[in-house]
Amino acid sequence: MNKVFFKKFGIDRMKRVKKHCFLILIFLYFSFMSFPTAQVGDFFLKKEDKLLLFTNPLEFLYKTKKRPDFDVTSDSNKRGYIATWAIKEKKLLLLSIKGTINQQPVSVKSLFGKTRVFASWFSGFLIVPLGHKAQTIDSGYATLYEEYLIYVIENGNFVTVAKRNTHEYIDIRVKQFYQFKRSEEYQTLVTTAQKDNPHLFDQDQFDYELFTSLIEYTIYNVNIKR
Repeated sequence: MNKVFFKKFGIDRMKRVKKHCFLILIFLYFSFMSFPTAQVGDFFLKKEDKLLLFTNPLEFLYKTKKRPDFDVTSDSNKRGYIATWAIKEKKLLLLSIKGTINQQPVSVKSLFGKTRVFASWFSGFLIVPLGHKAQTIDSGYATLYEEYLIYVIENGNFVTVAKRNTHEYIDIRVKQFYQFKRSEEYQTLVTTAQKDNPHLFDQDQFDYELFTSLIEYTIYNVNIKR
C-alpha cells in the first residue's frame, strides 16, 4: 500500500495506487478529460431531485465526433457547458445543455436538431455524489462525498445502479485505474513524460495526479458488487 497516497485522500484502507505529475502533459493528450482545478459537474435528474453528476457523457461522444467550439469562461468548467441528463425507460437521455458558442446560447435542439438525445455512444459508469463532502480535493472530480450512486450504462442503456460509501467508491476507482494503466493511452502519457522531463519524472507523483484529475479511465467497467 502507498500510505502517502491514502493520506492525501484521508483514507486508511485501499489497494496500491501510485502518485502522478505533469498535468500539462495530460492536458495535451486529454484536453477536456483532465482537470487540475475542481470542475463543476453536469446534472442528473432522479425523479424530482436535480443531482450533481461527476461523469460527462458528451465528452465520450466528442472523442469520435467534432467538438463544438464552446466558450470557456472559467477554469472550473473547462468543458464550456453544463449538461443535464436523466434515465427514462432505461435509456440515458441528454435533456439540456447550458453554454455558449461565440457568445451565443446553445441548446440540445441547436446542436442535435432535437429536444432530447439518446446517449447511445456512452458505456461506463455515471457517478452521482450524495450527502456532504467528506474531503475537498481541488482537482477535477476528486472531492470525496459521503455516498455515491453508481449507474452502469451500456450503449446508452441502463444496466444497474448501486449505492456505495466513500471507501467503496475509491476501491472501485482504484480497480478502474489499474485497467487504465494497462491501456495504450496510459503508456503514451508515461513515455512522453519520461522523454520530455527525464530528470523530473516521478512515477508515484505522476500516477497520483493522474488518478485524481483524469476522468477518462472511469469508462472502464469493473464489478461494483460487494
